[in-house]
Amino acid sequence: FSQAFARGKFRTKKWGRVRIIRELKQRNISAYNIKLALKEITDTDYYQTFETLAEKRNAQLSSEKNIQKKRKKTSDYLLYRGWESNMVYEKIREIV
Repeated sequence: FSQAFARGKFRTKKWGRVRIIRELKQRNISAYNIKLALKEITDTDYYQTFETLAEKRNAQLSSEKNIQKKRKKTSDYLLYRGWESNMVYEKIREIV
């Protein structure tokens, strides 16, 4: 179950590892099974998905004039989706 869950949520909903782990823990899945589930997501796919998601969100907020608001909205969106905070803040500095 955990492997299919991780694959599905990553591919369809574009969730990051943090959110997937949180949701699996909520369903009382063991740490061993969570680790197995995360192996379903390759690093290249993971970073590529993150990049496209960040770029897409940045494009959606192109009408936002206030840079601070734009940064906040983009980072909140990515953090809610479960992407690692260090990746998010690095990308925010890079994009905006």
